[in-house]
Amino acid sequence: MDVVQMVVYLGGALFALVLMLGKIEIGFAEIFATLGSEDKFAMFNWGGGLTIQEFLADPYVFWVALFGGAIFSIASHGTDQLIVQRLLATGDLRSSQKALIWSGIVASAQFGFFLFIGLMLYVFYAGADIVELGLRTTDEIFAKFIVDHMPVGVAGLIIASLFAAAMSSLSSSLNALASSTTYDLIKPVFGKDWDQARELWISRLTTIGWGVVLTGSAFLFTWLQLSGDDQPAIVELGLGIASYTYGGLLGIFMLGRVFTKPDKTDAMIGFFTGLISLLFMVEGALQQYLPGDGLTIAWPLYTFVGAFIVITVANLTCFVRTKMK
Repeated sequence: MDVVQMVVYLGGALFALVLMLGKIEIGFAEIFATLGSEDKFAMFNWGGGLTIQEFLADPYVFWVALFGGAIFSIASHGTDQLIVQRLLATGDLRSSQKALIWSGIVASAQFGFFLFIGLMLYVFYAGADIVELGLRTTDEIFAKFIVDHMPVGVAGLIIASLFAAAMSSLSSSLNALASSTTYDLIKPVFGKDWDQARELWISRLTTIGWGVVLTGSAFLFTWLQLSGDDQPAIVELGLGIASYTYGGLLGIFMLGRVFTKPDKTDAMIGFFTGLISLLFMVEGALQQYLPGDGLTIAWPLYTFVGAFIVITVANLTCFVRTKMK
């Protein structure tokens, strides 16, 4: 179903692009000249002239994006069961390696495709800002084009496929969380004699529980991000939430792979310390409770900083507990 939904929404986006190009009254030469004059083809921001604090807070500085993106990819594609369970479903190791590599290539191409659509939307609406278009955020511009200019049936299909794609991604996450919780935490302690019907019932309850937790976490992080002066784009908000949670996940994974002395207690102390610490590094509501100017970091760095705090705190608590025995 993920494949079908991907074909539908990419096909719909391609149809929207073709329709948009047909409605733009100027040629490609003038389109690219307009975009070039507006500096819309600028691809690299090297961070020159920024202070250290400004450098670390800007997610589009090249070095921040490169380093943070690499750590994010290690966490998402190397430790998250959402991805790992799909890799394990391939026929063999070679197939999973190819799937992993191609996922990066396809994701990059997909981002480039939608960025190009964004450029064409800029030309189509003649650079009008969101106030002139009667919108609240730039995220609504493509939706406005779909509603106003695409045939009714096609517009409905694209919107439905976008919702379906979001739901399929969410269901995969819930499935991964419920599976890990049921088989790695609950069953070893309480359910050694469970039959399959009992396992299914427990996994459904676990899925509901994680649904509540994820919903609450999404509202909390959205409040943190949107309470600042700047309103991040929805893709930044989504990746920021993922980067925040991946920090703890990667930290726990590295503790198990690299460090032998910290135990489960140390790992949990480090994990929650990392989560709480990151809350105060997100520009937003909690920054006001910090003395002086709080340290705000760009969302690509959430994963690295979170993992670093988890590993450091876990090793410190292990050292202290060992000395106290």
